[in-house]
Amino acid sequence: ALNNIPMLIGTALMALSFNEYFFIFGRVIGGFAVGIATGIAPMYISEISPVSVKGGVGVSHQFMITLGILIAFVLSIKDVLPADPDKAWTWHLYFAFPVLPALFQLLILPFCPESPNWLYYNREREDLARQALTKLRDSRDTAEEEMEAMIKERTTGKETVMVTYGQFLTNPTLRLSLLIGVVLQCAQQLSGINAILNYAPAIFKDAGESNADLAPISVGAIFNLMTFVS
Repeated sequence: ALNNIPMLIGTALMALSFNEYFFIFGRVIGGFAVGIATGIAPMYISEISPVSVKGGVGVSHQFMITLGILIAFVLSIKDVLPADPDKAWTWHLYFAFPVLPALFQLLILPFCPESPNWLYYNREREDLARQALTKLRDSRDTAEEEMEAMIKERTTGKETVMVTYGQFLTNPTLRLSLLIGVVLQCAQQLSGINAILNYAPAIFKDAGESNADLAPISVGAIFNLMTFVS
């Protein structure tokens, strides 16, 4: 929940900025909040989800990201928020929108149960983990089954040999897994998808598309659809 505070601050700085330095400073603060949320949100969703729907629920985070991109493209249409020369303040509205989800999360998340995995493995509070599971599953029997599985997993894990960072570089099998993961992440960034998403209207306009403002919506829609299919 506290992660939403820098998001609110960053959004306020961007929406109320009076020069580019003020705006960039807001982007940096908001970027920290987004980076933290990108790592924590899917992990939390995965840890509180029942095993039977963990995969489907886990991808919901990425689905909402692509949905947000689609909404951003829709908002960029001139008829939605007209860039009236006499109303130079209208662009500020674009950057004020993140206040809504950030405020919603700040108010709602304190009422959400903590991750049972985090409570049990990190804080070593079996009692609190059991309470959280019972609240999440709404069934004491189901909660007990999952709690027993966690206890068994932890007991088995104590006998597992821990892998060091150095072994990732020296062990051929581990090195290959590490290389695959790094290449996948680099390929995603170097594919140019970020440039396409950020400059889609200009790209379509330069390509001679008559509806340059509407064309990017197709990109966002396909992006969203493929995430749903996955």
